[in-house]
Amino acid sequence: MSDRLRQVRAVGFDDAAFSKKDDRCLVVGVVCRPDGYVEGSMSCSVKVDGTDALGKVTRAVNSSRFRRQLRVIFIQGFTVAGFNTIDMLALSKGTGLPVVSVLRRKPNKIKVEAALRNFSDFRERMGVFEKNRHYVRAGGVFLNFAGINAAGARTLARQFTVRGNVPEPLRLAHVLASGVSLGESSKNK
Repeated sequence: MSDRLRQVRAVGFDDAAFSKKDDRCLVVGVVCRPDGYVEGSMSCSVKVDGTDALGKVTRAVNSSRFRRQLRVIFIQGFTVAGFNTIDMLALSKGTGLPVVSVLRRKPNKIKVEAALRNFSDFRERMGVFEKNRHYVRAGGVFLNFAGINAAGARTLARQFTVRGNVPEPLRLAHVLASGVSLGESSKNK
């Protein structure tokens, strides 16, 4: 691996397990090099089904001691903590970094819309979903992206994937978040 690549870092965010009775949910970020070497972590607490995830994740990234070395943010889908939405374009603009969402399958628009209709701010949440819908296939996953083009998103996802299909920062964020909340890590969603 070149010295230039060794200096590149990515952060992946995933939410911890929670129940419908919970008011808050832990969101964990793991900072890695392309070879999977873990540099550090960050976290924030967001409201279950709230609207604060975008601001909390943006602040976690921008206030991190790793910020200057980060080149990409990986997330899974467009929500954490139930339906607390993350507008990828706003996250990219707020941090100055590309954002790549990694999903095993594309979301079912009809099911997402039905779930979001339970919220008084349905139109805003659905708008976030509609804005974040340019999926491209990359191996065994689908990528959605903001602040970068499809080729760049594929390249970064490939660079940070050590095994399987999920970039290591995102995979490790899931392992850590589920281990903290459940007592041991769970299978990736």
